[in-house]
Amino acid sequence: MVSFPEPRGGLPVAPEGLLLRPGGRGGVFRGGELVGRLVVLRWHTDVGTVALTVALDEVNPPMAAVVNALYRRHEGRPEQRYAAVVTARSSWGADGLPELDAVDLHPGGEVSARYRPTWRQVAGLLGCAVPWWHPALRDAGAVAAWAPGAGPAVVAAAEPGLDPAPLAVLAAGEPAGSLAGGACLALLRQLRARADAWARQDVAALEERGGGGRDLQVAALPAPLRGEGAPAEPAGPAEESLRGWEEVLGRPDVAAHRAAALAWAWDGGRALGTVVRVDPRVCAVAAEWAALLVPVSGAGSAAQARLAQAYAVRGEQVQALRDPGTSWPVLRLRGGPGDERLGVWVGRRLPADAGELEAAAWSHGVGWVRAGGRWWPAPRPAGAGASRGAGGRNLALLVGELLGAAGSAAALEDLVGRAGAGATAVWRRAELLAATGG
Repeated sequence: MVSFPEPRGGLPVAPEGLLLRPGGRGGVFRGGELVGRLVVLRWHTDVGTVALTVALDEVNPPMAAVVNALYRRHEGRPEQRYAAVVTARSSWGADGLPELDAVDLHPGGEVSARYRPTWRQVAGLLGCAVPWWHPALRDAGAVAAWAPGAGPAVVAAAEPGLDPAPLAVLAAGEPAGSLAGGACLALLRQLRARADAWARQDVAALEERGGGGRDLQVAALPAPLRGEGAPAEPAGPAEESLRGWEEVLGRPDVAAHRAAALAWAWDGGRALGTVVRVDPRVCAVAAEWAALLVPVSGAGSAAQARLAQAYAVRGEQVQALRDPGTSWPVLRLRGGPGDERLGVWVGRRLPADAGELEAAAWSHGVGWVRAGGRWWPAPRPAGAGASRGAGGRNLALLVGELLGAAGSAAALEDLVGRAGAGATAVWRRAELLAATGG
């Protein structure tokens, strides 16, 4: 495997780079090949065979990973097949075009420092405009089928590295009106809509800058969205979508597991729930709640699988539990003798019959609400932040929502903020109402 220096300040590090030389007679296109998840297009040129690589799953794969893929394919001797490797980046250069990265391959496994040729320099060596694919338009078949002189392919935009098939598979197996199927189809449209908007924006920006002239060819355009589609950035999951994902998360089948995993990869679980860790040994609220948990057996739900993935645990390291009031899965994490820490999947909302808010608590970085005579880990409300440091604000938003005082989040956040980081603070309903001016 290889590694090499990074360029500094956007300038070439290897001024002797093969692709920096003046163009000669032009190259001869020799087709393409699939190397792992790269499509490699080849030209025979005056400086040797030049490989233009197009990553199918990554926006900006490290050049070392690209070269290593060629090493694996060609048994450690890619220099016998290629003299130089070039790939387009998502960053834009001073010339208004996507930047190019290149390296030269030398005998004995030596690789040059990474350098940045211009599109004009590469086009001069290849003898044709250099094709460019937006990261959301890199369809493997369309890229591999490209040839000089071909017009742009019309491609359904897709998020790089996110295979939407699990959503389609689950939805196809659902009856008409299924909330689970509807949630998957809504996310499928959401993926397509955002990728489409991203591709159209960048292609339009490139055209406004002259489109690369004779040096760069836009090799793919986004296919039109013929349905109603979905907004690229939703304000938050609708009620039916929430209920649909709750169904998916509660199912044990592989299709549900895969659909939930894709949804988590898409937005970090914004539409699904959150994962928190609590320790009943140091938190009285967590201890009271943990006494309610019951063991589970059999095939785990999609939420339980995601919880296990979050903590990278194996089956023998944990005890599977659930909250009987919500069916949220819980894992008892056995890190050593007497270890009682719990990994908890917290859904997006409390049960409809949870009852009126009685109290709220903030303890060791975890929010809690009390309703119906018991404690609940606090769900993350719509519009809340997903970062680890947003927990206090999220609790304030939820409490304001439950009190019917959604506009009082700032006052409640200030109340939560005064709680000690390593302590347990509990506020009864009257105190919370007083903080909101209610």
